[in-house]
Amino acid sequence: MALWKFISAVALLGFQTSFTDSVTLNYQESGWVWSQLEQPHGHETEAISKPLGVAVADGKDIAPVKGWRASLIVTSSMQETNKYTILERIRRDVDASISRAMSLSGKAATAAQHEHMASGGSSRMLDVSSEVIVSTPGTYGMEFSIGTPRQNFTTYADTSSNFVWLKCAPCDECSRDKHFRPDLSSTYAPRGCAACNGSGFIQMTCSSKCHYMATNSDQSTTEGDFSLDTVTLSSSDGASKLVPHFQFGCGHNNTGTTKEIDGFVGLGRGAISFASQIAPALHNVNKFSYCLLEWYADPKQRGLLLFGHSAVPTAENGDVDRVVYTPMLHTARTSASPYYYVSLQDITVGGTKLNIPASAFAVDENGLGGVIFDSGIFYTALTPAVYKLVTDSYVAAIGDLHPCLDIYDQVGLQVCYNATDVKDQIFKIPALVFNFKDADFILPFGNAMIRATLELHSTTEIMCLAVVNSNGPMSIFGSFQQQNFQLIYDNDNFRIGWVERDCKSL
Repeated sequence: MALWKFISAVALLGFQTSFTDSVTLNYQESGWVWSQLEQPHGHETEAISKPLGVAVADGKDIAPVKGWRASLIVTSSMQETNKYTILERIRRDVDASISRAMSLSGKAATAAQHEHMASGGSSRMLDVSSEVIVSTPGTYGMEFSIGTPRQNFTTYADTSSNFVWLKCAPCDECSRDKHFRPDLSSTYAPRGCAACNGSGFIQMTCSSKCHYMATNSDQSTTEGDFSLDTVTLSSSDGASKLVPHFQFGCGHNNTGTTKEIDGFVGLGRGAISFASQIAPALHNVNKFSYCLLEWYADPKQRGLLLFGHSAVPTAENGDVDRVVYTPMLHTARTSASPYYYVSLQDITVGGTKLNIPASAFAVDENGLGGVIFDSGIFYTALTPAVYKLVTDSYVAAIGDLHPCLDIYDQVGLQVCYNATDVKDQIFKIPALVFNFKDADFILPFGNAMIRATLELHSTTEIMCLAVVNSNGPMSIFGSFQQQNFQLIYDNDNFRIGWVERDCKSL
């Protein structure tokens, strides 16, 4: 059977970089990681480093993973990033991460869908306001083909949403010319009342069409017809696989949505998420995985999104024994949410567990709190108390090894150091480990620290701990920390796994 690939695209990223080797130590002995960088961000550089205590795959190249796949695009590169300095981009990404953390936390309490009357009309509207979340400037996107003949679009890929929607013609307030043309697709059909009732949302009535309205917490909205059409999964040899009767929102009235993007593809846990809907075409396997490139990598490189059996590493590519898994949480308080909740049991800094109380990571009776994996947030966001404990512990562990630098107003990150005079450009930092149930996520240097040059003082190099305060009850494990790991969302077995990979080689 042909091995299918779901659309190819370039990974559009903001800075070109190149790898150099680094020193690897044993985490159990020292609790530190080392990394050697030739130049910081703002130049053509980045570091490769291994977390302490993580094995390398015998020095062999990892074979490319084949199967159903999509290429990932870092959409920040589509937003005129050449107008920003590296420090301005870091500050923008920090602010966007905090905004998204607050948005995700706020939506958690209202995850269940509600019905309400459409203003000025007799039809009932499908309310998916809990499904659309504030996006960050660097959210990963994917190319999406739909219709007969197929039409191609660039959409946000969001693990914290179930809903799939596109800007559609006629489009009252589309912010760019590209939008789906239902009139050009022979397989397009709006959903009627009966189908709307059976869509996985709460029961409702309508007139002739199932109408939806979604609202972001930043007040951007999409409104239109809940519809059906055919999605095309394509292989590199030109063969194709059709997924008919795919449910999506055809948005005719869209306000405030990002102009560089054509819509959203939800990869959440719900029945109408993209992954759930294409599972029948993949032998009813509901699994997907992605491998995220560095934020500031070569713009010609591609990220990777895999579906079905090929989403999971196998003995053939040598990684199956290195994959670790943590179970997804599925309780009465989280079942209505698209979020991927997990159990974070502690955080380790420099080999010392912080003994954080379980209540700091728990979901309360109102559905607030907890810990989730999210593809759409840049930096990991920790609740205020946990954030303070982690940053204080990190500062104490580093001590006077590196000079502290107060540039919070410029970058929005609290723990920063002057790295200009580091001997031999070898940086030593405490290992930062997230102790999930049954599995530790040990951050390499490049997943814990971001390094850059101060443009106003070109000889001053900085490195900052890449975590932020969520300013709310929820903690979110972000994409910066996930880069160059393959993240596996195994919905069939209710678990999330990961293994360190060189994502640009897949």
